[in-house]
Amino acid sequence: MTELPAPYEPIRGLHPYLDVYGSHPWAMPEGWWRRTEARIADVMAEAARTGLTAGAREMHAMYRRDAPAAAWPVWLTWRMLPSAAPIWAGTNPDLGLELAQPWLDPDNPEARVSADSPRLYRWESLCWPLAFFRHTAFSGNRSWRVAALEQTREIIAIYREVPMLRQRGDALVTLFDHVRGDRSLLRRHERETPFAIERLWGELAGPDYRALLPELGGPVSDLAWAVQGFDAVHERLTAGADWIDADRVIATIAVIDDLGPLAGRSEIALALGADRVARIDRIRAELSDGFERDAWWRESSAWRRENVLRGEIDAARAWAWLAWYVEAAIGRICVGTTRRLLQTPPEREALELLAATPVAAPNRVVSWLSGLPAPVPRPHAAAEGDDEDEPIAPGAGFAPAAPVEIGDPMAELDALIGLDEVKEQVALLVAEQRAAELRREVGMDVAPRARHMVFTGSPGTAKTTVARLIARIFAQLGYLEKGHLVETSRAGLVAKWIGHTAIKTEETFRRALGGVLFIDEAYALAPEDPGRDTGPEAISTLLKLMEDHRDDVIVVVAGYPDEMRRFLDSNPGLASRFPTHIAFPDYDADELVRIFELQAGHAGFRLAPGVTDRVRALIPAERRRDFGNGRWARNLFEAATAAQALRITGSLTADGPDPSEDAIRTLLPDDLD
Repeated sequence: MTELPAPYEPIRGLHPYLDVYGSHPWAMPEGWWRRTEARIADVMAEAARTGLTAGAREMHAMYRRDAPAAAWPVWLTWRMLPSAAPIWAGTNPDLGLELAQPWLDPDNPEARVSADSPRLYRWESLCWPLAFFRHTAFSGNRSWRVAALEQTREIIAIYREVPMLRQRGDALVTLFDHVRGDRSLLRRHERETPFAIERLWGELAGPDYRALLPELGGPVSDLAWAVQGFDAVHERLTAGADWIDADRVIATIAVIDDLGPLAGRSEIALALGADRVARIDRIRAELSDGFERDAWWRESSAWRRENVLRGEIDAARAWAWLAWYVEAAIGRICVGTTRRLLQTPPEREALELLAATPVAAPNRVVSWLSGLPAPVPRPHAAAEGDDEDEPIAPGAGFAPAAPVEIGDPMAELDALIGLDEVKEQVALLVAEQRAAELRREVGMDVAPRARHMVFTGSPGTAKTTVARLIARIFAQLGYLEKGHLVETSRAGLVAKWIGHTAIKTEETFRRALGGVLFIDEAYALAPEDPGRDTGPEAISTLLKLMEDHRDDVIVVVAGYPDEMRRFLDSNPGLASRFPTHIAFPDYDADELVRIFELQAGHAGFRLAPGVTDRVRALIPAERRRDFGNGRWARNLFEAATAAQALRITGSLTADGPDPSEDAIRTLLPDDLD
């Protein structure tokens, strides 16, 4: 029996919770509502000081005549911050209206809060973050333009504390701050038309930001993003199932909304491709004759409900959200209206059924079944050994990689203690890459060469550090676009459910594009007795992705030498994909002492006579296989500073003198006992 997953527990209780399809429910903490109202009131007070007072009613008739203009983003920002076409659910699906109540006209029906859930929203203008700015731009008052930017930014900063709003909220706050911090950009916002500024924001929001805020790229980019996600989640849910394909769903949208042929819309052709649009139009023409909306809603609702009850809750909710998103995006392009493909909310009904259903008592048939031969695995049977993982939410992990400061990574590598042979091998790789570029410049044919690597060695031998430096080195050489490192392990690649591992592996791999994917303890993907283990599925997926993106990423697999040899032998295609092997030796005693000294120096400590001798004496004469090497030295330093802290504060009294600066900065041999 499918049980309610832990992330959905908030819907089981009696406490208020927020919910947006495509994420998980969030139980509102005690006091959150009052704090949010108080912070919004502070923004309103600041708005009054700028002179930007009445005017909200000009933007929407549901506001009171005296409502301040800054009340406008209170409602709109909350509604649209999850996406350009969100599905709000939970106990407060109209929370934006609730927060804006002090400024709404109680006699206007649109101002009345509804408890109906879920609620499907969209906004006619894709560049909704600039809606308040756009209104003030037509006033002719430049200072009001800047104030509108400031106040919208502050409202978003308040709302981004909600987990489901954090990623997009952080991205928007960063964009607003970029504009505020650039005088030339701010002048353009003061002087240029709203339409020019919307185009400017599309340019400011590069590919990484548009992964989170696709609407800023315009209607073509927005629709392409939505269809890409919808195709992926639809394929997942229909794998092995007898149900319609994604194109038929889009054609159904066109029929329900009476859109007519899509081929005449250049934006749709650009987003989907002319051939696909032609196929969708053919299906639309077939469906138009005798199409029964009620039959469609019954069939699709039953299919969506089935997906929830068989455990595909995240994917089913993502399908509903992205189907609505595609409908809203096409509707904006075609006629500016939609009639809603999603007529009923079976996901909520099914979730409520799960929430109201207690966990089943043990059944004695289970123990009887355990004595039978293992069944043939089904597409969605649970994989063994990965109970800590959850089904993957489509679209997860698309946050843009943090910018990497390239600096001088070769100098940093040279500065590392020990690792002479490692440094020589990295220098050889750099020389090969530079030579290849020189040969290309003189017209020589240079065969592409994989740069994937195997790192072998004990824990704490700087494998991750060197991988991070290699990412920056190859970015500096122009081989990698970004130079960031994505560090993962078996847990980041293998899912709990059979059929989900490939999706989880691809999500992690794509986050590493333009940089290095570092897989620690990679041998865990190839257990000696795999049985029903899905680690081999992750390996096969990695091999295909490495082939498809051979020039976009470097994959580094790491672990103990013997285990890594077994890992490379576990799949016929593995060893040939990793031409470079780098062995990381254990640190000798002198090197461990130098690491301890380096840690102390960086932290501002002075070592008293005898400390380094004490460090050397503590190094085990016979090291276990899991000895931490550099990590051992760092842990020893942290233990010594904790002991020193206790020593210098243990004799403090209320009226006694504080320790001297020399005492505070000095580590003694006794601190290492």
